[in-house]
Amino acid sequence: MNLLSKGPGRPSALPGSRVIGVCAAIAAIVPALSLSIASPALAASSIVECGQLIAYTAPDPVAATAGSLTIGLLSPWTIADDAVLSPAIASALPGIAGSGPSCIDLDLDNSGIVTGMDFAPTGTVHGGVAFDSGFGGYIFANRLLVPTFITAAYPGLEAIFATSHAAGTNATATFLVDTTTGQFTHVDAQAAFCGPGRLDGNGDGRIGHAVIDGSLLTTSERNALADADSRHACAAVRTVGTIDSGTGQLSLTTDVTLRVAAAATETVPPIGTAPPTDTSRPAGGSPGQPSTMPFIVACLIGLVAIGVANRSASQRSVREARD
Repeated sequence: MNLLSKGPGRPSALPGSRVIGVCAAIAAIVPALSLSIASPALAASSIVECGQLIAYTAPDPVAATAGSLTIGLLSPWTIADDAVLSPAIASALPGIAGSGPSCIDLDLDNSGIVTGMDFAPTGTVHGGVAFDSGFGGYIFANRLLVPTFITAAYPGLEAIFATSHAAGTNATATFLVDTTTGQFTHVDAQAAFCGPGRLDGNGDGRIGHAVIDGSLLTTSERNALADADSRHACAAVRTVGTIDSGTGQLSLTTDVTLRVAAAATETVPPIGTAPPTDTSRPAGGSPGQPSTMPFIVACLIGLVAIGVANRSASQRSVREARD
């Protein structure tokens, strides 16, 4: 059946206004379809979530009252009133909620309700880094809060979070956790980015808008950036170390890997997960949402076809009248 006709066996075209209406409907429906496809029904599962424990309310099985858990800027999880909580969760979580981060193993039912909780021995956070001036620090993947006084005290962490924010790239951090107290004990964080490379006057390295503290660079790396003269460069940063669960002090080691183009017209391949070009000015848009443009173009072509068909029909009518 011709979708631009009035019905079977009737070749006359639909009025242009109706086709425009169909086009508008298609343009509205396509994004809605993408949303429905992207949101399948959940199945019972177990996940590990790491981040700042913003708030926690323990469930009460006696009063049949559900609890809740909020990590970072994520939506709160509802905890079933009869959820199985490990002894460590029952003992330690009320004390660290609102004051520190951890990694928690969550058992979820097919509605996303928490049915079991325990501290996870390890967990990974991956995502973008935003700066919040009100909070006074970086928000990592909407989960972890990193105050600027921490990045100022530890250049190795600044080279992960401040650089990723400046470059518009993602960072990754894996943590080890004391499953009795819920405290972080070890961190392994990585970042990678590309852009014009140079050495600032104070000895800091610069890749695009990302700045690497000069204390983290070797003499050869400083020389390479001094000679780069804004040629394309890529850097990969890895910071690993231990976290004293009692004092919160960190003992960190940072390794920086640099690659600088040999000529101004060349680009160097990215290191690790670094994008191949400077992303300090990331393009806008909503990745993953299908474009309605192909449908609109098809509709426009249909409108043109309708115009030609109507014109041909009119010309035939005139000729038949003359005959």
